[in-house]
Amino acid sequence: MKISDILKNLKYKDKKFNEIMKEYYLFQADKLAQEGKFKEALSDVKEAEKYADSEKDIYLGYGKIYYKMGKYEKALDYYRMLYSRNAPLEIREKLIQIYIRLGKINKAKEIAQNSPNEIKAIYYMELAKYLMNQKKYPEANKYISTALEYNPINSMQAHEIKAWICYYLGDYECAKRYFEKSDLKLPEVRIGYAFVLAKLGNKNKAYLIAQGIKNESKNILLQKARLMIELGREKEAKEIFNSID
Repeated sequence: MKISDILKNLKYKDKKFNEIMKEYYLFQADKLAQEGKFKEALSDVKEAEKYADSEKDIYLGYGKIYYKMGKYEKALDYYRMLYSRNAPLEIREKLIQIYIRLGKINKAKEIAQNSPNEIKAIYYMELAKYLMNQKKYPEANKYISTALEYNPINSMQAHEIKAWICYYLGDYECAKRYFEKSDLKLPEVRIGYAFVLAKLGNKNKAYLIAQGIKNESKNILLQKARLMIELGREKEAKEIFNSID
């Protein structure tokens, strides 16, 4: 920000100035989108457009924001313009995620088939998540196992999905094992782990984990309240529900 202000005041413009300004506005757009300020984020990408000598960064900027907004058809318009046989892995990954969210499984599969194993792993992982959300747990379990075969390293997200699938299938030992391989620093993983421990009879540890979760997002609070009911602590569950209202 300081550099861009200095350059503006100097009124000194060249190719490097344009590059700095473009990067500044795209960075600001990404930051605003993470904060849920989508209108402002789109405005900053439009500003970045004035300084860009290539449309690729601008397409990516718009694509990222519309994806975060959940406007997948709109995001798809931009990511498709960035796709080629030599497209970066980031573009392939996002296209697979969008196609699967839109139920266009064959389109996602086409990209995965012509990509390295880490992208194939993402395809199977996203497909497993999609099927899990449809409560097709045996099918989801098959695909998440395939994802882990393609990319067994650095796959904490796949382990989390596998853990939830095991949980919904009623295989709590399996769920426990995979939650322990996931990122237990994340509140959504910790709450899942606590549910599994409760199912396995370790209610004291489950309660301690729940008490340590300070995340105040509505989804986490709802899950925490449901866990309290599972643990027989209806009074605390009611307090959490009231805090959400």
